[in-house]
Amino acid sequence: MHFFIKNIFKRVLFASIIGGVFSVILTGPIAAQENGHDPQLNQTSLPAISGTFSDYIPYSQFNNYQYSGFGNNYESQYTILEYTPDENGLFQVAILINDQAMAYVYQQRSNGLYELGYVENYGEVQDLRYSNLVNSGQESLILSSNMTVGYQYYSGYHNEYLRTVKSILPTYEKNGVIYQEVVAIEETGYADGSATWYYLAPKYGIICIQRVDSQGNSIAETSLYEVYNDVYAP
Repeated sequence: MHFFIKNIFKRVLFASIIGGVFSVILTGPIAAQENGHDPQLNQTSLPAISGTFSDYIPYSQFNNYQYSGFGNNYESQYTILEYTPDENGLFQVAILINDQAMAYVYQQRSNGLYELGYVENYGEVQDLRYSNLVNSGQESLILSSNMTVGYQYYSGYHNEYLRTVKSILPTYEKNGVIYQEVVAIEETGYADGSATWYYLAPKYGIICIQRVDSQGNSIAETSLYEVYNDVYAP
C-alpha cells in the first residue's frame, strides 16, 4: 500500500480514538435525488448569510473530513488539513479518492478562496505552500467572498467554469444532520451540459457535491459524514 495512503488511515484512526478530541459522526450517506434537483432547493432563500465568507471556507476548520457517495470518483474521500492557514492565508490539504492521493494548496484572500496548485500521485507529506507549484501564476477562484444570491464568478485555471450563487437555504439536511444557512452554488461550463452543485455550511465548508446531467438528474454525489479535531475553538 502506498506510503501516504497508509499514513492517511493511521492519522484518521488516531483522530478517532484519541481522548478529548472533537468528533462528529453522521449517519450513513443518504442517496441523492435521481430525478431532478434536490427538493430542498425549493425553500425560499435567505437574503444574506449572517456571518462572513470565511465561515464557509472548505477544509480549514477540522483536521480530517470524510465523505461518501456514489458515482465515478465520488464514492469515498478522505481529506486531511496538513498545514493550517499561515499569516498569508496559505494552507494545504491532502485528498484521497479511491486510493489516489493528491495535494492542494489554497489561499484565502479578501475577495475569495483561491486554489494555487495541486500535485497528483502525492507521496510523503511535504509543505508545498511556498514551492514552485504555487508560483506558476495560475490560479482558480474556488469561492468568492461575495455570497449574494445571483452573484456569478468564473472558476478554473482558465476561467472555463461559471459559478452562480443560487440560494442561501435556511436549513439543509444531509446524513441526519440539519445545517443552517447553507449556500448552494451551481457550476456550469461543461461541454455535455451537465453541472456541479456545491453545498456549503458554516464551519463545515463543503457538505455535499452533486453532479447532475443536462436534464437535472443526479448522476454522482459525495457528502460529508464525519469530521475530526477542531482546528479553531467553536
